Amino acid sequence: MFSFLNNNKRVLGLDITEEYIRYVEILKTGNSKKIISYGEEKIPQKEQKNGLLIALSNIKRKTKTTSAVVSLPKNSSRFEFVLIPSVKEKDVLSKLEFRLTEEKLFSYGEVIMFYEKVESINKEDYYKVLISTKENIAFFRSVFLNSGLIPTKFLSHKDALINSCIKNGALSSALICNMEENHTDFILYYPFENLEEMSFPVSGQNVGHLLKEVYVDFYKENQEKIGRVLASGSLANNKNLLNFLSKETRLDIEEVNVFSNVTIERNSVPMIPKNESFKYALAIGLGISE
Repeated sequence: MFSFLNNNKRVLGLDITEEYIRYVEILKTGNSKKIISYGEEKIPQKEQKNGLLIALSNIKRKTKTTSAVVSLPKNSSRFEFVLIPSVKEKDVLSKLEFRLTEEKLFSYGEVIMFYEKVESINKEDYYKVLISTKENIAFFRSVFLNSGLIPTKFLSHKDALINSCIKNGALSSALICNMEENHTDFILYYPFENLEEMSFPVSGQNVGHLLKEVYVDFYKENQEKIGRVLASGSLANNKNLLNFLSKETRLDIEEVNVFSNVTIERNSVPMIPKNESFKYALAIGLGISE
């Protein structure tokens, strides 16, 4: 388990990919959450470890916090939701490992990097589990420690995007389509339920048929239409692309409002332009997580 307690009021949301890190610094005061800095650092590609260390160190130098909530590149880790009988805290890890192995979700050489109880149902507990290899854990542990940043929590893309794209207390379903140059995430949000995250290694420009398929499958399973389809990610500012996807799928696609659950400190940082804000959806969702 790789997790630390966080008592700071400032926290960084770090959206780490193979090519860049997008970051948002959040100031938390009571129920208020404000963006006080943001930006993007490209990762020098000469050597992965040194490149990531350089980018993280630059972010540490530009911001005023050491605490970070992190999402890792999809090729480095994966999240699973696991249901186990309620047990004492000291027995949780062994029970999770047994269940993951039993369901063939856990391969030899992989280890649990982080786990968190999501909810309890009768006498069973739902856990969100981050799985990675020993090699990856050693790599990220070393890089973070050397950069001076402390990862207080690891979060899935799904949880982070729901944090930023869905207004707190929303009671209608939504499909978040997070479109980047090299991959697209579909996040199904349905109030009071954990719905799945689907990720495809294709650009948002090529997801029309996938978007329609996800929408239709949801309708077949739930006998109701998805309330809204929301576009986020760096390609969401491409109106021609959104118009094309709307025509191809016959769905109304909205640009997401990433400021639904956060404000921006206008006295200390420029407002994030709307067409730039979509690509910070993941980092914002990480930073404002509880």
